[in-house]
Amino acid sequence: GERLPPPPGAPAPLHDARPFPLSVEGAYERFLFQGSLFRGIRSIEGLGEGGISGTVLPSTPSRCVRGAAEGAWLIDPVVVDSAFQLSILYARSHYDMTPLPARFRSFRRFAPLDGSPIRCEFRSRARAGGHVLDTQIAFLDERGRLLGLLEDLELSCSRELNRLAGPRGRA
Repeated sequence: GERLPPPPGAPAPLHDARPFPLSVEGAYERFLFQGSLFRGIRSIEGLGEGGISGTVLPSTPSRCVRGAAEGAWLIDPVVVDSAFQLSILYARSHYDMTPLPARFRSFRRFAPLDGSPIRCEFRSRARAGGHVLDTQIAFLDERGRLLGLLEDLELSCSRELNRLAGPRGRA
């Protein structure tokens, strides 16, 4: 079997969470630019000053790569990109800017990120007037067990990138 390290504790809940003002479909139409393959957000549970929570759907290699064998990803690109999509919704809501990942310290995997829906807990602190977000993203199963942790993710944000969103931004 696969030997993975024990996970640290789960992230603290968002204490000031409020409903996201748009449906998932509305968020994709207004703020996001992903095509159908990468539209992995299933629900947006809450938005607060320090982060956003949502549920994303995992993919399989055979769904994403033509001719790929059945099986599971080591790290699911749709799950990770969907977490980045939640970061866009957070940054647009708080700073009216679109973020892009600049760097991260580590991705630690504690269990497979496949099968059931995955809850993403995005936590962030802003610097430089919201132009830089220092974040952590936790990936949890439906029971709240920590599956993976993206640590010290730095997002660079710009209003110029807002033009990527909506119908005109799609390829």
